[in-house]
Amino acid sequence: MLDVVLNLGVLALDAYTAFSNDEDDSALASVLGVGGALAIGAGTLIYELLSDEERKDGDDDDDEIVNLLIGRLNVAKVCVSLWAHCCLADGEFTQEEDEMTDSMIGSLFADDSLFPEEITNQDFVLEKLIETFNDPLPMKVVIEFADGNPKLAANFYEEACIIFAADGTVGTDEKNFLDDLADEFSISRMDKKSIERKYLKLASA
Repeated sequence: MLDVVLNLGVLALDAYTAFSNDEDDSALASVLGVGGALAIGAGTLIYELLSDEERKDGDDDDDEIVNLLIGRLNVAKVCVSLWAHCCLADGEFTQEEDEMTDSMIGSLFADDSLFPEEITNQDFVLEKLIETFNDPLPMKVVIEFADGNPKLAANFYEEACIIFAADGTVGTDEKNFLDDLADEFSISRMDKKSIERKYLKLASA
């Protein structure tokens, strides 16, 4: 099941790509209240986000990389908030789910995910994402973030299904959460069944 959980990192990158298709990095940097202008010339933020290697290089494209990382961090915060709400859908947060959270968030730091080591201060970003998991954005923000983007909405629904399947069981509260989520995301009945067959077949009620 760990392999399935690690797919969250790939899906989070897909979510970023789905959103950024219609937005440039400077616009993404302003999502959720983080101004793009803040990234340009905000020395402390640049220092905190960039890897040691990037800081030492001091290239002229630092601003571009920082805006990219802020945009990715904002998308990651939405993803992690969704994961947190999923983990609490049944009203309790088990030790197993706590341990799974480490793998979930850790999946965002693989080479093929949002925060590769060569450009990212991974410790700083990890701290921000753990803070987000412990104090997630409201579900309303997650829903509105995907509004008008069917690919992104389907991506988020897939992430939710992965989390519910990860512990091998999908209870009534979790099924109700998924049904409500599909309605909020306007997921078609056919797409809903297709995504659930891909992941929920691994779990049982």
